[in-house]
Amino acid sequence: MESDIDYFISYTTVDKEPAEWIAWQIEQIGHKVKIDVWDFKPGQSFPIEMHNALRNARKVIAVLSRNYLTAEFASSEWAAAFSSGKLLPIKIESIDESALGLFKPIIHIDLTGLTSKDEIIDRLKAKLDASEDGVRNKPAVEPPLPRLFTAAIETAYQQPQEIQSSKIETSHPAPKKKFEDDLEFKAGLVDKDEQAKHIFDWVDDKFFTDKEISPLAFLLYGTDSQWPSALLFILYYDIKKQLSIRNNASVEPLSPEPVKLDDKVYRSHTLPEDHLWELLAKKLGCPPTSAEIGRVLSSKNVPHLLYRKLTDAESQNQRLVCGMLEAWENLELAHNAPRHILVLYYEQTDQPKLTWSFWRKKDDTLIDRINQSLPEQNRKKYLLPEIKSPNKRLIHEWIDIQFSNSSRTQEIKMFVETEIMNEFNKRKNSKNKIIERPLHHIQVSGNDIEIHHDDLKNILIDALKKYG
Repeated sequence: MESDIDYFISYTTVDKEPAEWIAWQIEQIGHKVKIDVWDFKPGQSFPIEMHNALRNARKVIAVLSRNYLTAEFASSEWAAAFSSGKLLPIKIESIDESALGLFKPIIHIDLTGLTSKDEIIDRLKAKLDASEDGVRNKPAVEPPLPRLFTAAIETAYQQPQEIQSSKIETSHPAPKKKFEDDLEFKAGLVDKDEQAKHIFDWVDDKFFTDKEISPLAFLLYGTDSQWPSALLFILYYDIKKQLSIRNNASVEPLSPEPVKLDDKVYRSHTLPEDHLWELLAKKLGCPPTSAEIGRVLSSKNVPHLLYRKLTDAESQNQRLVCGMLEAWENLELAHNAPRHILVLYYEQTDQPKLTWSFWRKKDDTLIDRINQSLPEQNRKKYLLPEIKSPNKRLIHEWIDIQFSNSSRTQEIKMFVETEIMNEFNKRKNSKNKIIERPLHHIQVSGNDIEIHHDDLKNILIDALKKYG
């Protein structure tokens, strides 16, 4: 006798696409699902298989749409489930209450009005309990998100909105043109070339895996005022350029996808690899295991740029950080899967050096401990150069690139330098003991200037607005 199943998916032929997508996501959560398109085999009796599925399923999911309410075969399926108390409707489109009939009093899962894949999956997770999966002719690759669902997402992104750097972690980023034309993105392309070069030296123009090539992991460090997440903008820009060359026949150039890993607190005694899998599972919508993480990432068609700012608890745990870096590089991906890149960021204290600091015993930082414990080869690979302040030369180079079609580059350089000096003098002459921005974020020496990225960012954005 066939073992019991958690959910049988009942749907009308018109709704096959959302039905199959729902079935896939429910199994990713951990339930055992039966759906005719995967499980009914040639030579079997359709009525008998349908009867057995309805009888053995713990619940019968009705993919509820206007078509489902009028479909003849669907009515016999949900009527049998209704009489046995097994019916669980999942509504995929707005339906007038007057048309719901017997479905009206049944509490259902409503997937309408949601604006991202993550929201849809989270709604399913909140309603369904996990159980063991079976083995059948389920497709090896996740079905694409149905256009029935993506319509709301596309509508949301068409509305005017300012893209903040903290929002690049979304699973469905704004359309690429908007992302690349955003002023913060352009301002973020100044400097960090040393860190980007280190990464690209290890990538070696190999953006897809094979037997010898694995994902890449790196540890970045500096102060938060050096705007570390902007490194992803430079990686995005350069990787897209390389992918465009590789896929020169494509109508639409491939673009990497930035993903920010956050909102997950480290629990003491958690193994480094388990902590990393939990971070990734939250974003990818899959169980937190290396096998599932590898399977989902292997199904992507572009490299992902994954970024996490380490919490204080993580920054104090050298074993955890090293373990996460090693676990990522040991992750098994399918042949020719995208070569995803993980960047962990360690924030150092942003304070000016005190004149008497040499009397104090220096506390070991995370970087010090890693340098003492890791083999030299791993140190060379994992540790990115420290983020430092861009100087006048680097700022001028950025202006020459961003305003290459303008005849006013000298005027723009004068504007940026003047704004930097105005800000420096404002802080220097401030009588307030506590000022909004520290003076040591801007250094003026002779004819040169150094300024922290987060301070420079606003000045560069003003230049883009004024001269762009």
